[in-house]
Amino acid sequence: MSRKAVWVLVLVIAATVISCGVSKEDLQTQVKSSMQGKFDSDSTYKDYKLTVDSVTLIESGSRAYDGIAKVLYKGKAHDVQITVKTDKDNLMWSTQPLAFSFLME
Repeated sequence: MSRKAVWVLVLVIAATVISCGVSKEDLQTQVKSSMQGKFDSDSTYKDYKLTVDSVTLIESGSRAYDGIAKVLYKGKAHDVQITVKTDKDNLMWSTQPLAFSFLME
């Protein structure tokens, strides 16, 4: 294999690795941790003692995901719809309006 062909192969492999970024499983773990941190520290949520049991995401666009966070409250699981956007350094999750209406029951 020529030296040029080796460099092309190395560049293709590097571009593939870089473009892959974080795996979906790692992203789900990061979102779960971020949500739990918010629930534990934010005065709006911390008295409810919410627990994020799991996060499941599906890709909805370039670096965008829709999903469900299973949130435990008073021993009962509630599915909370979430939207996640990410780049190579950050992630941002959001919920739909009234996503936590179960807290008022």
